[in-house]
Amino acid sequence: MLLRRVAITGRSMEPGLRQGDWIIVAALGRRPRVGEIVLARDPRARERLVMKRVAAVSERACTLLGDHPEESTDSRQFGPVALADVLGRAVFRYAPRGRIGRLDGVGKMVTWGSSGARAAVSNVRERAR
Repeated sequence: MLLRRVAITGRSMEPGLRQGDWIIVAALGRRPRVGEIVLARDPRARERLVMKRVAAVSERACTLLGDHPEESTDSRQFGPVALADVLGRAVFRYAPRGRIGRLDGVGKMVTWGSSGARAAVSNVRERAR
């Protein structure tokens, strides 16, 4: 799948993205880069998806961290995530209406009608088609 729609359901990446934000995730087709916000399978429960910021990348895995550490379950708890389990990167927030904006490659938010702010993401649920 080239694009996915996901909803933010946690607080681990506040204040950039919040619970209720809807995000478009694009397939990577390459190794993730440090600073990018990615969608990945939770290594503890593969059916669960998480969105976190890439903190480090090695040959076979990456370290994913939340921007709000007190609220985040991330690589500090579950360890590195295999590159094969990184499903894509956050590229655009399309809801709610007042928070619509593009997310650039390193997680900065570019919004329409407001100043740019650091963007981040948390746990997600994928929207059914």
